[in-house]
Amino acid sequence: MLVKVYSLFFAVIFLFAGVAPLDLKRLSEDNRKVAVPSLTYSREGNYLYNDQRAVQRFFGFNELYDRFSPLLLFSYDTVRVKFSYEGKDWMIQLWKGTYAVLIGCEVGIYTKPESRRLEHYSAAREDDWLSVQVEFFQGDERLFSTLESRSWWHTGYLPGYLPGYRESPRAGCALRGAIEFPSEEMAALFAGGLMEIGFTQTEQLGGEWDQYVLKQSKVEFTWRTLLSP
Repeated sequence: MLVKVYSLFFAVIFLFAGVAPLDLKRLSEDNRKVAVPSLTYSREGNYLYNDQRAVQRFFGFNELYDRFSPLLLFSYDTVRVKFSYEGKDWMIQLWKGTYAVLIGCEVGIYTKPESRRLEHYSAAREDDWLSVQVEFFQGDERLFSTLESRSWWHTGYLPGYLPGYRESPRAGCALRGAIEFPSEEMAALFAGGLMEIGFTQTEQLGGEWDQYVLKQSKVEFTWRTLLSP
């Protein structure tokens, strides 16, 4: 029931936001907030993003949210990497695709106590935030590159339409990203999770997709076609 109410709430927000998120030129002139709550315009990168005060942080995340995402007119691909580190269960989730009138991507960082059997994660506390940066592609064209930031939810969007958005995987869009971890051990755990999903380890990222590079405490990756079960 909570998920349905949550989904309906944001569907109404998108409806009443009108075309405010679409006028990037106007936004670039005064850099004010978009009508959608927590959605902000980046003058430097020319994209929209969610700030860290977003109301979504109070809801945490679990896989049911993805299943109900079509109620928001969202059609996206996702990859979840789960591992345990320093007494906590971690989930780092990637998304890319269509968000109602927007296209874009997200990287979410979530944790839960190891004793919690329910697969529901909380938004990472500030001392667990990670430094993230991503580039979003439509086809082979890079549409935007986000500014590196330390956060629990790193996002980027643009007004747009993704052909074949109902197909899965949505190979029409792709990500190239990097995440900095507090230790080499944690980076290796995340990299191992990518490998389990099907990502290929390489020494340097090139023109191929669905690959990753482990550089001490930093993981760089590309993603186009792989999906979590």
